[in-house]
Amino acid sequence: MSVVRRFAGGHAVKVATSGPKPRRFSKLKLYAALTAAGLWDGLETWLKAQTFEGVNAYTAFMLAQVVSDGHPMFRQWYAAVKTALGVSDGDAEAILAAAVEE
Repeated sequence: MSVVRRFAGGHAVKVATSGPKPRRFSKLKLYAALTAAGLWDGLETWLKAQTFEGVNAYTAFMLAQVVSDGHPMFRQWYAAVKTALGVSDGDAEAILAAAVEE
């Protein structure tokens, strides 16, 4: 099940309401973990080439106050990013685990 959240300017985002509680990630911790793994530059390049509902992905990431695996943009890109960067499921989860907000 999901609900649609509407924001100022008419922008709408579909948000899941069932399943496990979404994890929230610190952008600074994500940056540190990705840099340590040698993956930040690749992710930055990949994000700059993507759009989501007409918004550049890199710009969206930089302006985001919250990065969450419950967000539709995150879910849409997660598998594609792992493939583009050649990251295994285990390595991707280790990076995310290191960035979970307390």
